Amino acid sequence: MFDPVSTSRFMDPYEDQVVQQTLQDINRQSAQADIGLRDRAISQGAFGGSRGRISQEELARETGRGAAEAVSGIRSRGYGQSLGSAQQAFESQQGRQAGLGSMQAGLGGQQAAIGAQQAALGSQMAGLGSQQVARGQALGGFGSNIAAGGQALGGLGSMQAGLGQQYGQIGQGIAGLGQQGQSQLGAQIGLLNQLGQQGQATQQAGLSRQFTAAQQLAGEPMQRLLQGQQLLAGMPTGQISGGTQGSAYQPQSYQKPSAFSQLLGAAGTAAGAYFGAQSDVDLKTNIKKVGELEPGIGWYTWDWNDKGKELGAESEPAEGVLAQEVLEVKPDAVVVKDGYYAVDYSKVL
Repeated sequence: MFDPVSTSRFMDPYEDQVVQQTLQDINRQSAQADIGLRDRAISQGAFGGSRGRISQEELARETGRGAAEAVSGIRSRGYGQSLGSAQQAFESQQGRQAGLGSMQAGLGGQQAAIGAQQAALGSQMAGLGSQQVARGQALGGFGSNIAAGGQALGGLGSMQAGLGQQYGQIGQGIAGLGQQGQSQLGAQIGLLNQLGQQGQATQQAGLSRQFTAAQQLAGEPMQRLLQGQQLLAGMPTGQISGGTQGSAYQPQSYQKPSAFSQLLGAAGTAAGAYFGAQSDVDLKTNIKKVGELEPGIGWYTWDWNDKGKELGAESEPAEGVLAQEVLEVKPDAVVVKDGYYAVDYSKVL
């Protein structure tokens, strides 16, 4: 039987939202009408007050009636639609159940026919079983013959096992020979490695001697220049003799070189000893100018500050040029070392 309670499953889930929105719209229109009544009452003065209250009461009653009618209409339509949907669902379910019963009756008839066919197949299988028994007896005779043949093959297998053992012994002998050959090959490889290491060491020593000779050859012009500067620093003019009969100048009395000549000699020594000397003013303190190397590049003395000492600059001379000055005159002589400017003195002196 149809259950009216089932209509709740088909109720519109958004019906309450529609009702609330309708009530809000009615209240909004009522509020706007009430504002208009108050404006007219105020414009009419004292007589308009009592009339305005009457109009407001009528407006409230009309608003209540309109809201009740709108809400009842919405809920009535929602219930009617859900009742129709529930009845249609009930009728569809009844139809499906009737069709399912018909299908089940048809399947029962088909299963009965299948049972009859299975019974006939059982009878046929019984006859086939009798035939297989007879065949089994015949196969038993064949099995006895096969067993006799198997025993004969077993004897042959034993003979082959003996031959296999002999082959195994021969294989062990061959394996021993292979191990001996592998050991000899490993010894040869070790000997070749030793010879290769000795040859590499000999080649490396030769390359090291060639590199040392090349360094000495490359530094020879600079050493000659420095030696010449040191000689010229203490040699008076007009006293150099040369030619095929030339001889080195031997001063009769010592003449102290000038302070700036001494600085140039020290600069030559520094350039030969260190081609990338730290010369950044940020690493120096107590900087004093003591001469002019060339226009724009002065000659200074200084003390190394804490930053310079951290970089190990104390091992370098504490006199020379300033990298910032050299950068403006000879930028190709300035390099960056450890984040600070350094000067290649071979390009400055």
